[in-house]
This record gives sequence, C-alpha cells and structure tokens, in this order.
Amino acid sequence: MADNQTPSIWYKLLIQYPSEWNEVIYYLYGDQIRSLILEDEFEHIRRSLDRCFPWSDGRSLEIKGIINQIGGFPPWPKDGSSALESFMDFRKISFSDNTAFTDLILIGANFEKATFEGWSDFQNTTFLGLTHFDKVKFTGIRSSPAKKHSIVSFENSIFEHTVYFDQASLPRTFKFESTYFKGAAYFRKTEFHSHDFGSVSFNNAKFKSVCDFTSASINSDIEFKTTEFCDNTRFVETSFKSNVNFSGAKFKNTTSFRKAKFDKMPKFFETEVHEDVDFSNVNWDDAEYCYSQFMRFKHKKEYDIFLEEVENAIRAWDRLALIMGEQEKLHERHAFFRRRMRAERVRDGKWAISSIANKFYELLSDYGWGAGSAFFWWAGHIIVFALILFCVNIALDNSSLEHLKLFGGSLLASFSNSLSFLGLTDIHLQSVHSMFEGQLVYSIIGTIQAILGPVFLFLLLLTLRNRFRMK
Repeated sequence: MADNQTPSIWYKLLIQYPSEWNEVIYYLYGDQIRSLILEDEFEHIRRSLDRCFPWSDGRSLEIKGIINQIGGFPPWPKDGSSALESFMDFRKISFSDNTAFTDLILIGANFEKATFEGWSDFQNTTFLGLTHFDKVKFTGIRSSPAKKHSIVSFENSIFEHTVYFDQASLPRTFKFESTYFKGAAYFRKTEFHSHDFGSVSFNNAKFKSVCDFTSASINSDIEFKTTEFCDNTRFVETSFKSNVNFSGAKFKNTTSFRKAKFDKMPKFFETEVHEDVDFSNVNWDDAEYCYSQFMRFKHKKEYDIFLEEVENAIRAWDRLALIMGEQEKLHERHAFFRRRMRAERVRDGKWAISSIANKFYELLSDYGWGAGSAFFWWAGHIIVFALILFCVNIALDNSSLEHLKLFGGSLLASFSNSLSFLGLTDIHLQSVHSMFEGQLVYSIIGTIQAILGPVFLFLLLLTLRNRFRMK
C-alpha cells in the first residue's frame, strides 16, 4: 500500500460516487487495468470500460473534479500486479448501511476485519489482484429490502487472483452463484451462519485453482450444484451441520473430505469425482441419526416425511457406494453399502421380516465385511457346543475317559458337526463319533450345528472375499 494512501479514500469514493467508481478507476489506471484483463474471461469488462471513452470535455472535467475532491489516490505500483496486495484498503472499516459493489472493479481489495451490518451486493464485481476477506463479519443488523434476513451476493463475480475468506463470519444467505475463482479460494475456519430461510449457494461456480474449506463450519444449507472444481479441493475437518448438495458437480483433481462431519445426508447425484478422492475418517453418525430417530417418534401425520427422508438417504448412500465402486475403492464402497442397509431397515420397520434378517446379517458379519465378527461366531459356536457336550458327559458321568481327552473329543466332534456336509465324521473322525454314539444330546447338537455351521462358515468366507478381492 502506498504511503500516501489512507483507508478512507476508497470508502469515500464508494459512498459518495458509486456510479462513477469505474470511470474514476479507469481514468487513473486505465492502461494498467487493460493489461490485467486482456484474457478471454475478462473481455466483456474491457469492452465495457472502453465504452467510457472518448469522454466529452464536460465528462472529463467531472471525473477530474471527483479525483481532486477525494484526493490522495495512490500511484500504480512500480512492480506491477505483483505489488497490488491491499492496493484498495478497506481493513477494519464498518459498513453500517447497505452496501453495493455491483459491477465494480476492485484492485487488490483488502476487507480484512471489516464489518458489514447490512446486506452486501457484489454481483458482477471483478476482483483484480490478491483479495482478502479474512476475519470479515457480515452481522446482518440491517436487512435487505427484498429479504427479511441479511444477504450477501457475489453472483457472476470474478476473482482474478487468490481470495481469502479465512475465519470470516458469513451471513445466513450467501451467494456465489456463477462466480469464477481464477486464483485459489480459501475459506479456512470460516463460519457460515444458520437461519431457517438462509442458505449458501456456489451453484455453477468455477474454482480454477485450489479450493480450501478446511475446518470451516457450515451451519446453513449449502449447495454446490454443477460447480466445477479444477484443482485440489479440500473439505478436511469441515463441519456440515445442515443439508449439502454436490449434485452435478465436477471434481477434476485431488479431493479430500478427510475427518469431515456431516449432520445430514449429502447429495452427490450425477456428480463426477476424481479417482483421488478421500472419505477417510468422515463422521456420518449424525447423518444416520437424523432419519433413524423418526422411527422412535413418528406419528401417522409424519409418516410421509419420514418415508421421504429415509428414501432419500437410501438413494444418497447408494450413489456414494456407486461412486466408490467406480473408483475401485472397495473399503469406502462397502462402508456406504452398510449404511444403506441400515437405512433400509429403518424404512421397513423394526419388526418386518426383512428388517430382522437385515439385523442378523449386520450382527453376524457386519453385512459381509466384519471378518473378525464372522470368525467369532463361527469359532464361538464350535467352542460353545463342545463345552455343552463336555459338561453333559461330565454331569452324567457317562464317560470313563480322562477329562482332557474328553474335552478334546468334544471339540473335534463339534468341529466335525459344523462341517457335516464334508462327511468328516464318517471318514476321518469315526473314533471321535464312537465316544458319543447313542447320546441324545449329541444328536441334538449335531442337528443344530449342521444348520448353523454352514451359515457361519459362509459368512466368514464372504467377509474374507469382500476384504481381499482385487476388484
């Protein structure tokens, strides 16, 4: 920032002469601005500015008069665009009234720790150079004339360079629809406030460079429909506390949701995801609870709402499982499959036959993924029935065998019963079978294990297959 520049210069120009802003800027820095906006995406801006010229003698005098009245405008940095940071300094300024930056050109704008008490309109604004909104606060004390709550709009705006919204406090309605972020966009530790009628929209926005929402707290509904993420995208440890919609979005580079937290089901319908996408350690507990709680409190009048909520959850889990399947990420795919199965159980009702079977499938093998659980049930039933057989023979004193030998025989007998379809008793374990031949308890145990053994073994083999298959 030039030594002769004070933070009030640009604020005075904005408040006193908002309609003449672009003409003043172009009069002062026309050649330099043209050098920054010759690229195709800024062609419409260049044409718009060119229409300012040639000025009539009267208009030229008016613009000069405004410049002289405000005074103190800084010269263009000798180092060019690389020295434009904080060129237009709005730091710590409190905008107490409704503020419109519509269609303005802002050069190296710095709004760090500024406060906007009313609605703020940045529609079609062009941000040249590095832009800062760090720790800015949109308090919404004054409302928009069209809304009953605060609103900030950056619709159709262009950020030519990196923009920072780090630790900013953003209002209940915040619009970045069709906004073009040419440079990196940082929303780290940013807080998006909540409101019954508010939302945040990045629909149709384009992030050409890095997009970083690390540790952001998003308390209101947020949409990224048909948004394009061209570079690294980070939602690491981001907290989504309301509805989030990525439908139709395109993630073209590395994307991370690691340790993010979703309180409601995210929507990824018709979303294109890069092969390097990370959903590790995401907290989905509240996303599942938000619809499963209806099973406890639902009434007849709420049934339609409940059913729609669960059906949407099933579709959302299924879509995420499909995306992970296409990326051949088997662990993540099966994790979403398991959540879909639990949602189906909620939809069908606690005592439906399908729900009971569903619950047993989860209990016995975690839906074909819990190898440890499946092995526990398979090995456990062998040991339990061996103990029963051993204890019965001890209690009845039907055996003169040593206890250790009797227990070993009971274990082998239980094992062979669980694999009765292989015929081990008849071929290899005839001596063991003869130890308990004629006992009613042995026949009963054998019948039960002939049913349970293959089931437990199948689930164990299924979990091993699911975990270790190549595709």
